[in-house]
Amino acid sequence: DALGQQLWVTLHKTLTLVSTDPAKVVTALRIIEREEREDSRIEDRVSKALVPISQLPGRPKRWRTKCVDILESSISNRFEKHRPKDRMEDASWLAEYLISVEKFVNDDLSLIQKRAMACFPPAYQINQFYITRYHENLCKLVSDLIDKNLTAKDIIFLRLWVRELRDQILEELGFDLDNYGPLIQPRSEKDLEVTCLDQVKSSVQEYISRMLTSEREDWCSSRPPESDVHGHYHTGIALVLFQMVDQNISAMAALGTDTKLKVLQLCLDALEEFQTSYKGARVRTIISTPPIDDMY
Repeated sequence: DALGQQLWVTLHKTLTLVSTDPAKVVTALRIIEREEREDSRIEDRVSKALVPISQLPGRPKRWRTKCVDILESSISNRFEKHRPKDRMEDASWLAEYLISVEKFVNDDLSLIQKRAMACFPPAYQINQFYITRYHENLCKLVSDLIDKNLTAKDIIFLRLWVRELRDQILEELGFDLDNYGPLIQPRSEKDLEVTCLDQVKSSVQEYISRMLTSEREDWCSSRPPESDVHGHYHTGIALVLFQMVDQNISAMAALGTDTKLKVLQLCLDALEEFQTSYKGARVRTIISTPPIDDMY
């Protein structure tokens, strides 16, 4: 009916109204609770008369159930409004998206805690209702992101964001998201780690391959090799490789000691392979190239 429609419009705006016009929310909830009591009164009378309440026009209204449905819908719409940009158009799409989500989630939950509790009857347990629904939507959001074939850099950022969001909500609002379950399921955590390590391994191997190619070109070049102050020939490739290892370990260290050690082992294996390839390439180059003294 018309009254019901007016109530649902009001409840859709709950997050705004609890700050700007809380009386409207309180009035809407009072009407809903009044109709709930009327449903119960009529059900009681009908049960004694052995007449199904469904035969009475407009009853039961179940407006409290409808109220909950409306609140859930408004929360889902809140998340739907914040959609990530096209990753092909914006390299920082993930960071911008997650930062915007973090802001509105913290703002909304803070508003509910400070304003909504005074508007809703205790039976609604409005704090628990909102944190539960926001947790559910955050889980879906993270799951959708995981399905987007994230890069190693994106994976690191996502996992750090989840950790920081949890800590921030606990510190500022007193809600422990861990009580509602992890935002990233253990299986997904494992899959993300495997994906991340595979990408790091591929990147390291590609980098090392380019370094070896560059070294071969230097060996065959007409330019004299680099030398130190004593005139001894040397190469800076060792320093470059160790810097590469350090950068990868530093980037992954934020994901925990376990992951850090796996990256370290991955890099050590790659360096061992490089050492073998380097030695073989050097021997082949020496065999096929005249001595440097003969060239200069």
